[in-house]
Amino acid sequence: AEVDALLQAYRQQDLVAIEKLTILEEEGMNGQTELLLYHRNSNWAAQFDSLATKGSVLVAVGAGHLPGEKGLLQLLRNKGYKLRPLQNERVTTQKQTSR
Repeated sequence: AEVDALLQAYRQQDLVAIEKLTILEEEGMNGQTELLLYHRNSNWAAQFDSLATKGSVLVAVGAGHLPGEKGLLQLLRNKGYKLRPLQNERVTTQKQTSR
């Protein structure tokens, strides 16, 4: 159920819901949120300058790394980066069976 809620929040780009769900899951991470999320976010943000030297960059991370004051989005904004979400369009294709 929590995975479904997280997936729905991600598809809707609802950062507040993602953050709440991530905090709820903190017990499952044995209180390691600082190490598993925030410390990694800080390291990634520090390395971003060397990644973005030639223009636009696409970065893909787990949903829990995105929201909040210590989230990767805010850390990059604090460094002066201009961020924009990609349009999240779900494409469904039907398989056609041949007889």
